[in-house]
Amino acid sequence: MLIAGGVFALWHWSMSGRDRALVALRRVTTELNLQVLDDSLVLRGLRLDRDAHGRRQLLRIYRFDFTPDGRSRQSGDLALAGLVPQWALVRQADGDIYLDLRRPRDNVVSILR
Repeated sequence: MLIAGGVFALWHWSMSGRDRALVALRRVTTELNLQVLDDSLVLRGLRLDRDAHGRRQLLRIYRFDFTPDGRSRQSGDLALAGLVPQWALVRQADGDIYLDLRRPRDNVVSILR
């Protein structure tokens, strides 16, 4: 019974995180005028990182596909710590766009070349 409860808790945590990531992804792609393809996120990996206070946290990195013009397919990543979106990286031909999702909506976009 204890193992079944642990498996259920892990599954619920995973699905809750994915739902939060989808909400954040829709917000990001709407702001950047992009269209999400397949409306799906794929868990790409887990990574330990440090928060603003120096404490370790587990990041879930999700991969998503989008199109800026309806013809080409490109990919990006979105990270969650617990259930809180942390950042998104949108890869485009003219430069990658990094969005810090923890900060207020002004000055969150930086283009990496």
